[in-house]
Order: sequence, then structure tokens, then C-alpha cells
Amino acid sequence: MRFGSLRDLVIGATVALADGTVASSGGKVVKNVAGYDLPKLVTGAFGTLGVITRAIFRLHPLPRETRTISCVTADVREAQRLVLAIQNSKLAHSALQICCEPGAKPRVERFV
Repeated sequence: MRFGSLRDLVIGATVALADGTVASSGGKVVKNVAGYDLPKLVTGAFGTLGVITRAIFRLHPLPRETRTISCVTADVREAQRLVLAIQNSKLAHSALQICCEPGAKPRVERFV
């Protein structure tokens, strides 16, 4: 959540198209896009436009420390309300997850 989706992290791609041609777009820096943004287009196409043979990703530094916070809730609706409340707050987190194991109460995990 903190770093965006996969298509936001791909800044360059080389794609092998169905007719055998190789298309390359993007670069090694974030602000290097002119015309169509081919990396974002092929990342969201599920392989229907071609096969990504090379990808250049935007990297983020690892945090100095991480924490995982778990909260057990009474039911799934309570867990959903808790996740929405965390998403709407100003808390900084990298991921949220609802764990529903058979026979156990739902658990919300927040990764900081």
C-alpha cells in the first residue's frame, strides 16, 4: 500500500510481441516517458499484448525497523470495519491483511 501497485513500480520494459518484434520503452529514471507508457500498459494486460522479457523497477529503501500489529475481532464485518478505519486514518503502513482461518476468529494484521 505504501509504495503503490506493481504497475506504478515498473519504469521500463522490453516486450516480445506476438509477431516476434521486440518493443522497448521507458528507461532507468522515473521521468523518462514520452508518448504511450508501454510499461504500465503491458503490466496490466495479463500477457495478452506480449511477454515482458526485461523490466526495470523503481526501488524504495527498506525501513530501519518494522512492526506487525495483530488485532483479533469478533467477526468478519468487524474486521472489515477496522481495515477501513485504518485505511481512512493518517497512520503510515505498508500493508493490511485480514486472516480468516477455519474455526478461529478473524484477525487484522497491520504491517508498519
